[in-house]
This record gives sequence, structure tokens and C-alpha cells, in this order.
Amino acid sequence: MITKPAKYEGRTRDITQADLSKPARGDVVIGASEVQLVRRFEIAASAGRGKLIPDEQSADNIAFTREWLLRHGINGDLAGLIKVEGDSMSPTIRNGSLALIHFAEKTIVNGNMYAFTLNDELFIKRLAVLGSEDDIRLLITSDNPNYPPKTIEGSEAQSIFISGRVRAVISEI
Repeated sequence: MITKPAKYEGRTRDITQADLSKPARGDVVIGASEVQLVRRFEIAASAGRGKLIPDEQSADNIAFTREWLLRHGINGDLAGLIKVEGDSMSPTIRNGSLALIHFAEKTIVNGNMYAFTLNDELFIKRLAVLGSEDDIRLLITSDNPNYPPKTIEGSEAQSIFISGRVRAVISEI
């Protein structure tokens, strides 16, 4: 049992933090609420065995109140919604749901869900860092017990690209 997990950020791209005190892209006022539009991408992540990544294209936008985003520490300019396909994250995330990804959160906090690419496939899974900073191993787990956990290490662990942390899910009932 490891009590102090190693810090691991995977491969990252520079993301400039927006100034949250200024209006963001897509901000509008509806009644008394300031609303921010968050992009929905025409891309799907696998909550299953893996999904090849098509070109990312913004399809449309979904409105969130700016107050809700700020309360949850989400910068709407650095967030997006992607479709989830598969059942490996059920019952937490159902097939066809939209996952709100906060692209600014790249550092793995054990047990949280992340959108990430591995071997050119896009996944949404829970991640945990095992080992030390010199010997990084990542545990990839699904919420559905029918999908066994997987541990990756070495160059495979170093090649993972963390897109961001899953912060919310929108699904049909």
C-alpha cells in the first residue's frame, strides 16, 4: 500500500489560465444569471475498450451558469463536453452521456476520472498513480466490475496524454 502517491501529469500541452474576473468567451446574461457557453465537441470517448480519435471539432455549445462553474473550480473557457460510448464506467456514466471535461486539470488525483489518450485511443476511466516518480505505474480502472483494472508502466505510462478531469456528466433518464 502506497501512502504518498507520486505526482504525475502525463504529457501535457500548455494551457493558459483565463482571468476568471473578466467575462469569458460566450458569456451572456439571462435574467439575473450570467451564463457561459461551454463547447460540445463532435468526438466520443470510450468507456469501454478504446476509441480511435477523430479530428476534434466543436459541434455546438451548452450553457452553464458562471456561478456554478466557478463554485466547482471550472474555467468554462478551458472545458468541453464529449460523448461517452460504452458501459465500462456504468453506473456512474451511462452509454451516450456527455462528460464535462476540465482541460486545465492534468495532474492525476488518485481515484478521479480523466479523459486521456493511450495508443491513439481516447478513454474515460479512473486513474491512480502507483510507485514513485522514478518508477511510474498507472492503474486504470472502470466502475463496471465486468472490466478488470489494468496497470501500465514504463514507456507506456509515459506516453499517456491526460486531456483533463471529468467534472460532471449529463445523461438522459
